[in-house]
Amino acid sequence: KKLASVKQDLIDFGKEAKVYRQESVWNLVYPLEQAILNLMGHAEWPNLLDGDAIPDESLERCITNAKVASTNWLLFTLYYFQMLVAYLFDDIELAIKMGEKYIDLDESLHHSPKGSVLLYELKFLYCLTSLAHARKTKEGIWEKRGHESMERVKKLAKDYPSSYQHKLLLLEAESAFNAGNKSK
Repeated sequence: KKLASVKQDLIDFGKEAKVYRQESVWNLVYPLEQAILNLMGHAEWPNLLDGDAIPDESLERCITNAKVASTNWLLFTLYYFQMLVAYLFDDIELAIKMGEKYIDLDESLHHSPKGSVLLYELKFLYCLTSLAHARKTKEGIWEKRGHESMERVKKLAKDYPSSYQHKLLLLEAESAFNAGNKSK
């Protein structure tokens, strides 16, 4: 689908969420909506998850409010989509920062089946971001973190091959490129 039609679907689903009193769950969707707006070019700073879809005056304020309210799933969702747009717009440092904030969240959130698709995607994205950061900084710690994360993605590729085998191949290619093996 084109992003504009996905955006319209989100508007329609948002109206339905209000009708069926699902606003608390709907709060987890507005980070996706803002990421779509960023990708459509409707953000002043495309690498930042700030804009019209964020209900607070800024992402930082939204994160602060989510921390105060102890809404870890909202925090996780904000961190994931901020990490994604930062990576897509080559702000690797910000993407790493968001990945680290996710890691610092309550450990029980890391293994919960609720929202597991995003949890798995974050594992992949953290690995990809770590490898990109390793290439950029030449710091071994990021290569190590990338390889540790890759082990998690290998398990995902084994358990969910249609969703993660191709992602694992991308990570292996990134790792080989970092190691100077451009033919792999």
